[in-house]
Amino acid sequence: LADFMKIFSVSNDLLPASYKKASEVLGLSYTESIKTVPLNKLKSSIASIKEDLTRVMQCEDNVTYLSNYLKIKRFLDRLSTPLISKKTLQEIINSQKYEGVKNNLKSFITDEPTRYSMSNSATGRLSVVSGAKILTAPSEVKTAFSSRFKDGAVLQIDLTCAEPNFALFYSGENPMRDLYEFCAKNVLDGRVDRNVAKLILLSTIYGQSEKNLKQNLPSGVSTSSVIKQVKSFLSIDKTKSKLESALTEKNFRNYIGRPLYTNENRLLISHFLQSSVAECALLMFEEFCNKEEVVPVFVIHDALIIDCKKEKVEELLSRNFSFDFANKKFPASVTRVA
Repeated sequence: LADFMKIFSVSNDLLPASYKKASEVLGLSYTESIKTVPLNKLKSSIASIKEDLTRVMQCEDNVTYLSNYLKIKRFLDRLSTPLISKKTLQEIINSQKYEGVKNNLKSFITDEPTRYSMSNSATGRLSVVSGAKILTAPSEVKTAFSSRFKDGAVLQIDLTCAEPNFALFYSGENPMRDLYEFCAKNVLDGRVDRNVAKLILLSTIYGQSEKNLKQNLPSGVSTSSVIKQVKSFLSIDKTKSKLESALTEKNFRNYIGRPLYTNENRLLISHFLQSSVAECALLMFEEFCNKEEVVPVFVIHDALIIDCKKEKVEELLSRNFSFDFANKKFPASVTRVA
């Protein structure tokens, strides 16, 4: 429960701090550490956790979020370790210049599956608490992966235009496979190319100043005009109004009910979209892996790495892939990792 409760700014643990520190010095596992705690202290910890949990669960929105949290947590806890070529991994380690990167890569020399925390960031973006540190590893580590299946492959599935597409979805529209291209041609009337349209979309969502954006716009293109058009396209002002009302009512949450904590209006849109994408993506991954014959290996924010058999590899690579979520199709790209 510790990870779940931390989301509600409640910190508790069966293991009292003094015993935890002693156990770390002795190199004891969590289970062995618990056995060293006097029964009266253990009972006191249990009572405290029950009290905190009861208080949190008195809010109906928290109960709703708990069901989503459990789906995500169970999915993350069933991730498997990939097969890794130790020779290739060592070559990658030897090629690195910095000790920090080398130490990161050494975390892949383990049979322990990667375990994630959902509570170590304000928005719910994952962090690795044990196992291979995939979230901060250089991308070339993937070249050391191999499939556990004969003629199989390791694939990566990335949500396409994740935050902008979620903004579009939240406004009631359908997500698009190439939202940036559509925006360049149809929203901004062909005045900018795809790359600049992407920059405008992301700048609008994350609140970059007009001055900074202007430096990247072609001559003669009005910064305020393109921002206004993109805001209208994504219904940003309407969304922000909803979020401001939620903040006033002290019930600012992401799409699936996770509480969010900020008092800065300029962060409402970015926090909401980042958090919603982070956790809704995990629900998409969970449903996909429950239906398909694939082995989930890693999650890298809004990307999923899977190991699968030859037939599934060919199927996934040969079609325009989308995740199903809330009666909408969220487009994604599929690439072969190893």
